Amino acid sequence: MSEASHPEQGFYVITNQPSRRRNSGDLYLYAIDTSQVNSGDEIEFTKAESGLSRSIVKTGEIRTSSMDLWGCYLKVGQPKRYKGSRYGTYTITDSSGISINTFVRPQTKLLNTQGVYTVTVYPVEVGSTELAPSNDNPIGVAWTPGCQNIRWCKGKRRNINTGPRLTLTSTEDAGIYTIQRRNRKKRGWFVQIEVIVASCPETQWMNEGVCENRMSNYPCENGGVEKDAEETCTCPPFYGDDDCSERVGDPPDPFALGEGDNSNLFCGDLDGGSTKCKGYLFCPGNLFGCKCFPGWYGNNCDKPCPKGKWGIECSLTCPKNYMHCNRFDGTETPA
Repeated sequence: MSEASHPEQGFYVITNQPSRRRNSGDLYLYAIDTSQVNSGDEIEFTKAESGLSRSIVKTGEIRTSSMDLWGCYLKVGQPKRYKGSRYGTYTITDSSGISINTFVRPQTKLLNTQGVYTVTVYPVEVGSTELAPSNDNPIGVAWTPGCQNIRWCKGKRRNINTGPRLTLTSTEDAGIYTIQRRNRKKRGWFVQIEVIVASCPETQWMNEGVCENRMSNYPCENGGVEKDAEETCTCPPFYGDDDCSERVGDPPDPFALGEGDNSNLFCGDLDGGSTKCKGYLFCPGNLFGCKCFPGWYGNNCDKPCPKGKWGIECSLTCPKNYMHCNRFDGTETPA
């Protein structure tokens, strides 16, 4: 077992079942710190859209005996009046001031982003506002006949688009986009996509205000994403080291979210959670954004990877010489 923290030393957020029906059960958001902090530190949960009653909100500490791991959760019960008031953007901030956004949205065939919660794009060159080509651009929802009755908003800007897709062209396109059915927002009929724009082109990193070539750890392995102002990677669960090349833990058992000297934290240890991380939206911040936990994909992160796929959001392909591979970590499995 590696001594590296898992997924890495730092602060990250998990949303349990981010896409849900209005009458569904309790919503859980988890904030976990693997930086050897203690429970005296504070973590703040805020929601951009108002409407949550204090009577349905509860916070608690994630139980672990390790001094290397600490976390807390926000539990939001079912609203009595405005059933859609739980939907929207939640921002979680730790004691050092690091903030991470996560999202909760309705289950709806009309506003189907096909599992996309965040998109990361890069400038085409240093100093340019033009974006480099990306498979994640344009952004939007799958087409349905109801797409004729939607609109896009970003901050105070209204009706910036009325079609199902929006092409990003500039670094100024960073931000959170709300796609909604007209005149239905208060009922919860909206979804959001955050566009994250890197400071430098993909092969570079921001070093004290200057873009420099990445001399190592590029590209990141196993679904990792380069950090914006560090020459290392943000790794998905089950992988660590600077380039995410080192497997940590032994999925599918124990599904460790963090490893300490005296105790591990598993997916099933989280209040209201799943033993195999089903339904978990993983948000470690930086350029990584939010993606479904390894082995799962879809709007609710609850669909198993199809045959031949594995990893974060099932975005990786099993090696050709493998008859079968583990959908969580990509290792070869018996036929």
